[in-house]
Amino acid sequence: MYEWITRKQKNERGFEIFGTRNSYSKTENDATSMRMKDDYMQNGQLKAGYNVQVATEGQFTLAYGVFPNLTDMKTLIPFLEL
Repeated sequence: MYEWITRKQKNERGFEIFGTRNSYSKTENDATSMRMKDDYMQNGQLKAGYNVQVATEGQFTLAYGVFPNLTDMKTLIPFLEL
C-alpha cells in the first residue's frame, strides 16, 4: 500500500512538471527531452534541450526567447508577444 502512495505522489509531481509539454528532462525539469541532430553515436539518445528563438536585423539582435517546446510552431506566438 505504501508503494502505491509514493508512486501516486511521484506521478502527480510529474504531471505538475509537464504543464503543457509532451515530455520533460529528468535531469533538468525546465528542459524538454529532445533528439539532437549532433548525436555523434547515432543511437537516437534523448538529451535535455531548449528551443531558442532569435530576432535579428542588420546583424543586430533585437530579441531572443528560450522555450521548452519541441517545435517552432508552439514558440512563434509567445515569441512575438515578447
